[in-house]
Amino acid sequence: DDCAVMAEFRKSRPKWNFVSECDNASEENGFVFKEMKFWNDEQTDAHFGKFIAEMIAMATAKYWIGVASTNVSYWIYFMRSLDAEDDTFFWV
Repeated sequence: DDCAVMAEFRKSRPKWNFVSECDNASEENGFVFKEMKFWNDEQTDAHFGKFIAEMIAMATAKYWIGVASTNVSYWIYFMRSLDAEDDTFFWV
């Protein structure tokens, strides 16, 4: 939800390949819960398309940096393949 960290990640690990929907973020596809009621159909579709793409990316990623105690994180955990190499949560 916070794209501000991507620049810091990339600066800290320049050899890593970070893939993020943040690279496509704009005023049009940001998310403020209270503003959802004002969205038109196209904005709603764009938001949920982005959200589903993010869930698929997180579920298939070799490494994922995120908050492990949210409902979405648990959903992503169970979306992972049974053949996933490492399903470890690192509590920081």
